[in-house]
Amino acid sequence: MAMAQIDRHMRIAEEAFAMVDKFYGKTPRTNPKPNPNPIRDRFNKPIERAINCDDAFRRFGGVLIKEFRN
Repeated sequence: MAMAQIDRHMRIAEEAFAMVDKFYGKTPRTNPKPNPNPIRDRFNKPIERAINCDDAFRRFGGVLIKEFRN
């Protein structure tokens, strides 16, 4: 496409958006909310200490089986 054709299309698009804004009114600009990133958020979590089987049983319920071998 020739450069003059691109300029013409840009001018037509600008005029079209100006007409839409005039008819509907301009929308207020808002800052978009950042998308949650699970990979980045994983590293920002506070570090918890490791739990043993007794703590896991108390915290999450379920069945606790202990085998004491000699």
